Amino acid sequence: MPLERFYEINEPLSIDTCPKCSKKVELIFNDYKIKIDEYTIEVKDLPQLECANCSHQVLSSKSKQLIMYLYQECKARNQLGVQTTPKKLNKRYGFCERFNFNYDYRDYENIPGLTGLANDGFLTPVFFKKEALIYFMHHPEYELNLFSESYGVFGYKDEFEVPFGLNKNDKLILWLVDLEKLDDSTLKYLEIHNVASDHIIMDTSFYDAQLNVIWSEPIIERQIINLRNKAYDLLTSKHGIDLHHLEGEVIKSLEDIEKPILYNENEIKSVISALHKILIEAVNTKALKTYYESVVDKKEKSYKEWGSIKYYEFLLTQFSAKPVRELIAPLYLLNDLRIIFFHLLSSEREEKLKQNVITTLGLTSFNIKEIYLRLNERLKELFEELTIALEDI
Repeated sequence: MPLERFYEINEPLSIDTCPKCSKKVELIFNDYKIKIDEYTIEVKDLPQLECANCSHQVLSSKSKQLIMYLYQECKARNQLGVQTTPKKLNKRYGFCERFNFNYDYRDYENIPGLTGLANDGFLTPVFFKKEALIYFMHHPEYELNLFSESYGVFGYKDEFEVPFGLNKNDKLILWLVDLEKLDDSTLKYLEIHNVASDHIIMDTSFYDAQLNVIWSEPIIERQIINLRNKAYDLLTSKHGIDLHHLEGEVIKSLEDIEKPILYNENEIKSVISALHKILIEAVNTKALKTYYESVVDKKEKSYKEWGSIKYYEFLLTQFSAKPVRELIAPLYLLNDLRIIFFHLLSSEREEKLKQNVITTLGLTSFNIKEIYLRLNERLKELFEELTIALEDI
């Protein structure tokens, strides 16, 4: 490979996206071999940036500098190649030195956007088990807010507030410099949950907000409610159907919409209950019945006894061309889950409801986390479709 070509394909990434497909890259450590002109260079465990979508790899700026140094050395010494392994220096930075937190200086040196002019380790990511957040979520003197699926803040009284991220491996991420702001009691608790870096940080709302100033979408639970509100407003403005009902109770229920951390039953139950109240119970069925009577000539005998889900189903047949049965299914599942979690049932009845949830969501077992994640995806699809269909009319 000519030297010019090496420069071309390893253009330093100033941003965190793949030059081929524009998806996110993440830091990896792989063996690397290249022939530049007549010189063959082999490096073990070299930091590189790999696209999670297409697997395209480029060198980090630091690694590119190393390869160029080795190339120049081969050229100066008139040797045809070199094999080497970069030394892992266990470099430490001058923040929060009173605690020996585990972090990897190579993250700071190789992940785009982290190094600054001072090169002092300011934005070194430090990784923890995400279970650490449970303590801050439930302790009365701490406050924790999760703004999106992977970005939030926690604070203690008026003494500090720091941002945090969650990556796809369920690791909690804090900046090393922010650990400096925390009191010893908080640091001692975090130290118990400190884990080795997995180098996954760029594909998070935390990174986007902190480095790229890109504001993240709300957590999916809030997105669903926002879509529900938008659909209701469109129904009112375009068709005179006001579905808003028990708005005071809806506002109270919003307080129970918190992003689960561990996705256990105790966390999920309160959110299921709140979503049920907002999406199913807080619906003006009288307005829907009036609309049904005004547009349907041949009415079903039981329509006066319909609940909100059945009327949602009717609305979808009116405004959407997509298969209604599949779209409406998550509301029935939401109702099933509320019954499972909050009603006293026979074992046969409970098992039947659980099996319906499993089958409808395409799962193999009653895995609460998977059920919760897929249910929210389906609820979002439902209200997205309703909103889009109403906008197009």
